[in-house]
Amino acid sequence: MKTTLTLILFLGLFALAPNRALAQTIGDAFIVNAAPQGGYTQSVLNIVLTDTVNVSSIVVKVGSLDGGQDLFSYTFTFDQSSGFPTGVGYSRSGFKVSCPLGNLVETAVYFTEITTINSSGVSSAAFKFVSN
Repeated sequence: MKTTLTLILFLGLFALAPNRALAQTIGDAFIVNAAPQGGYTQSVLNIVLTDTVNVSSIVVKVGSLDGGQDLFSYTFTFDQSSGFPTGVGYSRSGFKVSCPLGNLVETAVYFTEITTINSSGVSSAAFKFVSN
C-alpha cells in the first residue's frame, strides 16, 4: 500500500513538472507584408523566442491553407548568416528573430506555422497564426 501511494505521488509530481525535453517555445510571431505588386508581396517574419538556449534551427511554413506550405517552407539554421535562397534572410537580436521570406504570392490569408528544433533534434510545439 505504501509503495502504491509513493508511486502515485511520484507519477503525479512527474506529470506536473515542466517537460525539459522540448525545444524552446515561441512567445510571439507575426508577418509584415509590403503592398502587393504584380501578384506578389515582400514579406518579413518576426519571431520572439522565449529563450535561445539549445535552439538549433527554426522551421517556417507558410501556406494559403491551414497546414499548408505552398507559399514558403524553409528550415533556418539558428544564427545562419549566408546561403539563403533569393530574397530570404535571417537576423537576430537577443530573443527577436527577423526573417525576410522573399516575395510571396499574394493571397487573402496566410497560414503560418513555426517550430524550433533543439540541439537534440526535439521539436517545440508548433506556433500557428493566420494573417492577411
